[in-house]
Amino acid sequence: MSMPTYKVCCDKCDYEAWSLKLWGAKEYIDSEGQRIPVDVTLNWCNECQSLEPVESFDHTEEYVKKLKEALNNIKDNTNSVPKLFYIRLMSWFRGADQCFLNEALEYTRKIELDFKRKGTEKCLTCGADDVHIYSGNKGIDWQLKFENDNDNTITNIQHPNCGGEFYISTDVIRVAMSSDMRTFTINGEELINS
Repeated sequence: MSMPTYKVCCDKCDYEAWSLKLWGAKEYIDSEGQRIPVDVTLNWCNECQSLEPVESFDHTEEYVKKLKEALNNIKDNTNSVPKLFYIRLMSWFRGADQCFLNEALEYTRKIELDFKRKGTEKCLTCGADDVHIYSGNKGIDWQLKFENDNDNTITNIQHPNCGGEFYISTDVIRVAMSSDMRTFTINGEELINS
């Protein structure tokens, strides 16, 4: 499968990094064996001295909204006697309800993780916690939307130890590559699969 990738450059020096560093599935595995997707953005790692994939815990509001939607879907499916009758009778309704319940549980785990780990983000390349987090909408993620196809996108993110500013080049290419599943503990340490 091919995916679009873009280049992040510095306007003062010749530094550049490609967003393909963000590719690949990444999951936490908690103590109960539950899998939780890892949210990742490009942030500066002082250990690697480059933009690297770093854990992101800035999506709490989004997950609260999605949790409410999943709970409302469950409520809508179970708020009347006829629907309860059909839920008991038909496996599709039970399956849909289980799907909404699974969504609600996943968003609950993500919200808990955001609260527990915010401020302890780690570089997913080297494992260091000496990272510079670009807060809010300044994060650079793999699904970036360009405002104008003809102009470079200024990020308002400073290049550490340089003083330049990162920008995202309009040079977008599509690259085909396979991606591996990487797994981590809830505390961000990579689990080596044998």
